Amino acid sequence: MDDFRLADPEYVDFKPKTVGHAILRFRRLQARGLKQWKYPEAMIECAASLPEPELGKFQDWCINPSGEPDADAMEVSGLTETLHQQHLGIASAQMNVVDEEEDEKMDPHNHVQ
Repeated sequence: MDDFRLADPEYVDFKPKTVGHAILRFRRLQARGLKQWKYPEAMIECAASLPEPELGKFQDWCINPSGEPDADAMEVSGLTETLHQQHLGIASAQMNVVDEEEDEKMDPHNHVQ
């Protein structure tokens, strides 16, 4: 560890030279209360002093922090379509229940006196 100050988990006043240090700095900023709407600027700032190969790794981390998905992972587009169809089915069923309740209210043989 070149900079002994990095041992302090709250230290953020350093210019990252590796992707690991850039991630470390970004996470420390988050822990200090970095607002989500400031994430893009903070990521740019953390990556500003990275050499080209490390910059590419940091970009990959920003896009997919957990790494590449497994080969047998579900395709997201299929999941989105499935959830959309389920939502439409639930909404349709709810509308049918409301229609049935309205029909019962309108039925002249169903008067409560």
